[in-house]
Amino acid sequence: MVTAWRIRPPEIKRGRDSPPNIWTALRARQEPGAPQQPIVKVGEVGLLRDYHNKLKDRVKATEEMMNETTPQVKTLMQKIACMDTELKTLAIKVENTDTRFQRHNIRLVEVPKKAEGPSLELYIEKWLSEVVMRGALTKFFSMERAH
Repeated sequence: MVTAWRIRPPEIKRGRDSPPNIWTALRARQEPGAPQQPIVKVGEVGLLRDYHNKLKDRVKATEEMMNETTPQVKTLMQKIACMDTELKTLAIKVENTDTRFQRHNIRLVEVPKKAEGPSLELYIEKWLSEVVMRGALTKFFSMERAH
């Protein structure tokens, strides 16, 4: 259906009297110094009419195809525009979430050096569960990283 306008109808033949040869003869007639002959012979008029009718049919088929596909293209363009705005909105949300996660870090100041012993993570887990949470949320709390 989509490529119908690209395919040459089988009725058009490329012979001695085909329309392109007629057009070539017409162009040659217009060149200076060309011999004066009748522009179109009687039999060629029928060929030109047939060729003209076939071209009209092809143009009509192309216009019908364009009329069918134009609404589809419009709806697809609207969907793309909606998806583009949604993508921008989601990108902003992801960026906000990322910056929020970065801001929820805990910073401990004035902890004596080497007070943590061999593992900083275990020291901070123990300190937070004892001092800050007083043992209430120990099973829900875990240290992700410490540096």
